[in-house]
Amino acid sequence: LIQLRMLQLKLPIFLVKMAFAQGQD
Repeated sequence: LIQLRMLQLKLPIFLVKMAFAQGQD
């Protein structure tokens, strides 16, 4: 249950980081 919540938090953060990295290029 805790791992699922961690995944739900980490996945959006990961996607935002990816989009941010692409936007900086």
